[in-house]
Amino acid sequence: MSEGKAEARKFRRVPFKAPAVIVTPEGRWTTRVLDISLKGVLLEQPEGWSGTLGVGECQIDLPLDEKLSIQLIGRIAHRNSRYMGFEWTDIDTNSLNHLRRLLELNLGDSGEVVRELSELRGSE
Repeated sequence: MSEGKAEARKFRRVPFKAPAVIVTPEGRWTTRVLDISLKGVLLEQPEGWSGTLGVGECQIDLPLDEKLSIQLIGRIAHRNSRYMGFEWTDIDTNSLNHLRRLLELNLGDSGEVVRELSELRGSE
């Protein structure tokens, strides 16, 4: 990663290997999460996926266990033949709380997550 991109990143990514489902009016695709932040998620490119960079929104479901999941709406911010980076455009309060807790546990620093939440609210 170039130094400029690292400096521009406001939201720390944490590795998070887990299943995910992309839902669009055209269908459902099962994929895997590679990492996650307060502003986006990096997913493996699912077979048969035809989403277009920056165009259209889709729902992404990240099951945490049998009862809990993070559900958000996002669009593709970048992609290559293997990976897709999604930027959130909408996330409900329960999902945001689950995401916050997941990041706190993985970063080991709740203060960092609070700072990033402040950045997120300031950029809206």
